[in-house]
Amino acid sequence: MNAIVGLCHFCEAHGPRPVFCTFTTDNEEHTTESSKCTVQCHGCTSLGPETVLVSKDDDGTIFCSRETVPNTDVTSFLRQAAIRSITCEGHVLSFTFQLRDTRARGLKRWFSIVVLMKDKTLLLNISPVLSEHMQKISKELQQLADVVYDNEQKICSQRALRLRTGRNDFGQSRSLVQLTGDEDIFKHLHSHFTWMLKTGAHTYTETLYSSQDLLTKLHSKSIKGSIFEAGACTVLSEEESMPLRLIESMVSKAVFRVLMYCTLTGVDVLISHSCTDGASIMTGLSRLLPV
Repeated sequence: MNAIVGLCHFCEAHGPRPVFCTFTTDNEEHTTESSKCTVQCHGCTSLGPETVLVSKDDDGTIFCSRETVPNTDVTSFLRQAAIRSITCEGHVLSFTFQLRDTRARGLKRWFSIVVLMKDKTLLLNISPVLSEHMQKISKELQQLADVVYDNEQKICSQRALRLRTGRNDFGQSRSLVQLTGDEDIFKHLHSHFTWMLKTGAHTYTETLYSSQDLLTKLHSKSIKGSIFEAGACTVLSEEESMPLRLIESMVSKAVFRVLMYCTLTGVDVLISHSCTDGASIMTGLSRLLPV
C-alpha cells in the first residue's frame, strides 16, 4: 500500500512531531541512508539517525521503518499531519491517545498514530480495518506505560510532590522506550505498522488499464461477453423492435407510465394484444434494459 504509517507525539519543547514512521519502498538506499534529524531531544527521537528497521516480503516489497522519511516534502507533510492529529484537525486518518508519564505536564503525554496517503478515497475505505488495529496498538502502549507509571509513583508520588513544592520544571520529554520500559518497543511498532501496510494493500487494490490489449492480457477470461467483443454494442433496428412512441400511442398515458415503471424496476409485464405481435412490443421495451 502506497502510504506512510507514523507515530507522533506532543513535545513540551518542540510541539507536535513525528518520531517514528514505516513505509514501503523499492529503493535499497532507503534502508541504509541516515535519517535527517535536527532536534536533540529524547522525546523527539526513536531509533536514532543511523538505525533502520527493514522487513522484506516474498514479492520483494521492502517495509522500512526510520526516524524520518528520506523525502523532505513527505517529511513536511508528515509533520503537518502530526500537528493536525494532535490538535484534532481531521485531515488524515489518525488515532490520538495518552500515555501516563510522571514527569509530564498533567502526568500525561499525547501521542497519535497517523496514516498518510494521497488517495483519500482508498484511505476512507480501509479506515475501519486500520482504526481497529491502531486502537490495539494504543492499548498495548498504555498498558506498558501504566506499569512504569505505577512503579515510579510507588517510589515518589509526583502529584503530591508538585502540590507540596509547586515545582513546574518538567525537563525534557522522555522517549517512548523510557515511558514503556521496553527496549524493543520500536521493533514491535515496526511489525505493527508493516502489518497495517500489508493489510491495506491486500484489502483494496488499484489497477489502471491503459489499453484493450493490456486488459485482454491480464484478464482474458473476465472479458468474455464484454463491450470489447464484436457486435456487443449493436442496437436493434426500428424494423426489429417497436418504437416507444408507437407503444405509447396504443395505450393511455397512465397505463404507459405504469408499463415504463414495471419495465425499469423488473416487475413482470404480461402483454396481450389482438392486432400487434407481442414479441415486437417486448423487443421495444427491452431496449430500455442494460446489456
